[in-house]
Amino acid sequence: MRPNASSRARNTKILEALKGLNADILILTETDSLIHPGEKYISSSSTPLLGASFRKQEKYTEGENRVTIWSRYQAKRIKTSNSSSTVCAGISTPLGELIVYGTVIGIYGRGRPEFICDLEDQIIDWQKISGNGNACIAGDFNQALGGGSYFTIDGRQKIIDCFQQFKIAPNQEVPRKH
Repeated sequence: MRPNASSRARNTKILEALKGLNADILILTETDSLIHPGEKYISSSSTPLLGASFRKQEKYTEGENRVTIWSRYQAKRIKTSNSSSTVCAGISTPLGELIVYGTVIGIYGRGRPEFICDLEDQIIDWQKISGNGNACIAGDFNQALGGGSYFTIDGRQKIIDCFQQFKIAPNQEVPRKH
């Protein structure tokens, strides 16, 4: 939702929703450093976008970034192919190590040249992390993986094939131990 200093009411709603989740790990896209779920969390973020412009009418402000991973557990940053669109962290959870990869694929979505370039770079990242244990890849794929009109046939198929190859199930919830 691209929160910023002038969207205070929306920022408050976002923060309340995040606190209500009481999640161990959060992945936020199109976010801002103003959004901080609490002192129990540490973060890894994609490169800030201050001054970047991808369309003449759209300018990024101080604190904005594409992806932030928030974790209640110790995390070690893992290098990615595009630090402005992705962030990856190895997180030490009580259930073991987990690699979390947060992404925004293609700034303006499907079918544009930057989407395909981003997707191909990120697939290389996914290949690197897939063999290192448990992995979670989440974020804004700018693709509808389960149908609908928001997709490109090539982009969607590449993502689905990649996830099948790495045995990653899209939208699968992991049962929680109580």
